Amino acid sequence: MGPINKPKGTPEMADNKYADKVLVIRLNPKVGSGRTEVFHLGPEGEEELQESIDYKWPGLGLKELTPMIQASIAEGLTRGVIDLVNVPWIDSTGLGLLVTVLHDFKKNDGVAVFANPTERVANIIEVTGLDRPFPVFKSLEAARTFLLSEEKPEAG
Repeated sequence: MGPINKPKGTPEMADNKYADKVLVIRLNPKVGSGRTEVFHLGPEGEEELQESIDYKWPGLGLKELTPMIQASIAEGLTRGVIDLVNVPWIDSTGLGLLVTVLHDFKKNDGVAVFANPTERVANIIEVTGLDRPFPVFKSLEAARTFLLSEEKPEAG
């Protein structure tokens, strides 16, 4: 099996400076506001913060972060994780914003997944059917392992 997620018009993943990294978008919502962080997750689990933004509801700061996320994808960082570790609940507006980001990866021959959802959020993802195109993992480590492997294990 060849390298996964070869972006259109970019070198093979082995030649890509992001071959062993994953783009993580971590949501930290609070009532009426919050902070969204974007970082690179390295092969040993090291986090390299790229950008963070404080926001007020509605929105998750993704509108402001989208150009940076899209630039990372264009450079070859085509594996992404939406880290839901700090998200106790999500509605259709929030899911819609996240799906837009996830589709940015798919449009560029990438792969994107969810990680760390609470039971409540995992149920919402399952009921809406979003777990089919975007696998859900119980931990960031499991998501990273999945995204960096050529042989895709089952989500979980």
